[in-house]
Amino acid sequence: MSPTHSTNGYRKIFLLLPILALFTAVAAYEYMRSRGAYEYFFDATHRNAIKTRSLGDGIVSSLEAYEETHGVFPRTLDELTPKYLPTVPRPIYGSGEWSYRRDGQSGSEREFCLSFHAVGGYPTIFYESRTGKWAVDD
Repeated sequence: MSPTHSTNGYRKIFLLLPILALFTAVAAYEYMRSRGAYEYFFDATHRNAIKTRSLGDGIVSSLEAYEETHGVFPRTLDELTPKYLPTVPRPIYGSGEWSYRRDGQSGSEREFCLSFHAVGGYPTIFYESRTGKWAVDD
């Protein structure tokens, strides 16, 4: 075996390594993005983010029904079970936890905010009762 033949084999390997590395990086990106588990790939238009907003719509309806009955929003989401919701569904996107805050519970300015967020806490997709809409804080 001549030294030239051996060198050509190494050249082919070194030419294939960057292609293999690029393929691996693209595959890893797509896998992590499809799982919705990493803040760097958090996308408000991802199908699981949309499904999570739909789960949130059910919670919002239950919060409004609770407020209609009690005159205030509940202190925690757990107060909705079992009368208004069988269980509080977990977000299927991002960190897997809801954040809930009620504001201004006296007088006519009763409001709440329901949100879910990326693993690192940012960005956040939130629903404000004041506006009646979902929004993204990015």
